[in-house]
Amino acid sequence: MGNNFVWIINVLILGLSLNVAHAETNIKNSVNEEDKHERLIWDYKPISIALTIGQERRLHFPAPVKVYIPGKIGGLLRSQSVDNVVYWKARGPFNETRITVQEIDTQQTYLLDIWADQTPQDVNVIHITSRVPQNKIIKNNHGRSVLNEKSTTIEPDEISMVRYASQTLYAPRRLISDINQRIPGIWRTMVPTKNYYKLYRGGAVTAKPIAGWKSNSLYVTAIRLTNTTEKEITLDPRKIRGQFKMSAFQHTKLKPKITPLNTTVLYLISVEPFKESAKYVQVIKQVKKKVPNNDKTEVAMSDDVFDFESEF
Repeated sequence: MGNNFVWIINVLILGLSLNVAHAETNIKNSVNEEDKHERLIWDYKPISIALTIGQERRLHFPAPVKVYIPGKIGGLLRSQSVDNVVYWKARGPFNETRITVQEIDTQQTYLLDIWADQTPQDVNVIHITSRVPQNKIIKNNHGRSVLNEKSTTIEPDEISMVRYASQTLYAPRRLISDINQRIPGIWRTMVPTKNYYKLYRGGAVTAKPIAGWKSNSLYVTAIRLTNTTEKEITLDPRKIRGQFKMSAFQHTKLKPKITPLNTTVLYLISVEPFKESAKYVQVIKQVKKKVPNNDKTEVAMSDDVFDFESEF
């Protein structure tokens, strides 16, 4: 009886697994049929994009962007952007018009020539990037630079993410573009820079997010740590609160608060955005204070602007 019961349970589990797998396959197939993708490379030649009136097209960029729409087509084109994705939908026909798209953090600029008519388009999702090694770029039948799908793109791992964040913060500005070229697939993401978090146990070290980046599967958040005591502190990763996969310190020691070496950067790797990974960590709201010299209120750092050299 016992063996028969176990056999029945196994059959039920197997049947359930097959049904789930079948459902997932159907979902993937329906998504693939609905969304057709094209990968284009920005090689300093304007990219031509045709829009079908009434149909939305999505454009994915390597990082969050802002879009500049000329006034003459402002009423004919609905343009929305969320992080690194731009959504365009033409309300009516218009002739070829040049659009400027600019990455918020790096100021990388893309030029796109777009127009709208009733002609149906096969592709409704376009991926645009400039951070691809030259040996991965090929020309398609229309002479456009596209990504060689046969080449394997390596997802940045935890070490690459930390190295990227550290080099971005500490390397001279003239080298930042070179860093981006070497590690494609990483872009800036928003972090709550206005608050302090009790990330480090003991109360002697304050922690404030200053910048964040993400890949397809990982997030790295740079945290400024400051020693508030008059004693030197040796940092211990076991004292970090939150749900993080990995942590790394730029420096492992913090000098007393009376010295300029009482700060460093902590890099936190997570599979979710920082707010989710630190949702159980106590937040300390930043209080505005008066500056004695000019009696003006200090302004909290903006979420989307970070100048490392002025902050340290």
